[in-house]
Amino acid sequence: MRHLPPAHLPRADRPRAVEALVALTRLHLRAREPAKAKETVRQALDEAKRSEASSSLVVDALTAQAASEQVEGNAAAALRSLEEALATSTSCGDAAAEAKVRQHIARLHQQTGKLTEALKAAKESLSTAQRLSWDEGTAVASSNACWTGGLPWR
Repeated sequence: MRHLPPAHLPRADRPRAVEALVALTRLHLRAREPAKAKETVRQALDEAKRSEASSSLVVDALTAQAASEQVEGNAAAALRSLEEALATSTSCGDAAAEAKVRQHIARLHQQTGKLTEALKAAKESLSTAQRLSWDEGTAVASSNACWTGGLPWR
């Protein structure tokens, strides 16, 4: 099932197609339609590569792909997608995206019982968020670190 014919879109509209496909992926996940989510996110990633989309769109698509893998219980594939998203955000110098991806990694490790890895990712996210003076990111990363027992709850 193809949702959009991205190849037929003008080049300037292709990033919007990627955004729409990522949003549709998240809607499929909320509707508990993992197969549709997986297919849609593949389309988003294919179009992102074809159209040389911005790194932030690629990171969004990869985190959506990780979510679709996680819903299906495939933590290893989800982690691979998140590691690719982390590498992408790091290579382009997007520290806020890097902190967000590390938050996702921390939660994935928490859910799979890997608390040492979860704490490491949460602390790295916290450090980046604090360096950016990003209040929301600091709060989320602090919460993740507290949940794993790495920081005292204040």
